[in-house]
Amino acid sequence: MVYPVSDRWRLLGHWTYSVMDKRTVEAMAGIQYESCCVKLSLLGRHYVNGYDGLVPTTTTANPGTNNAIMFELEFKGMGAFNGQTETYLRRGILGYQ
Repeated sequence: MVYPVSDRWRLLGHWTYSVMDKRTVEAMAGIQYESCCVKLSLLGRHYVNGYDGLVPTTTTANPGTNNAIMFELEFKGMGAFNGQTETYLRRGILGYQ
């Protein structure tokens, strides 16, 4: 989900829930600022390690969870400080640009 707050600010969110496992597989929330010269993104993420969506085996029967905070600073025309945030958003949020 991308929710524009103003011309420069956006709220971002993504939630994946497994009905079969009755648990959240991945959740993300963040905020993004974009102007003509700079883009800042701050995201918080909670996800399950080793989850493949298949019937659990003995090695993946109880995958653990992890949390992450991602920050990206991009000076337009010069490149990004860390490209993982942009890649994650494009993969995780349908229609994100």
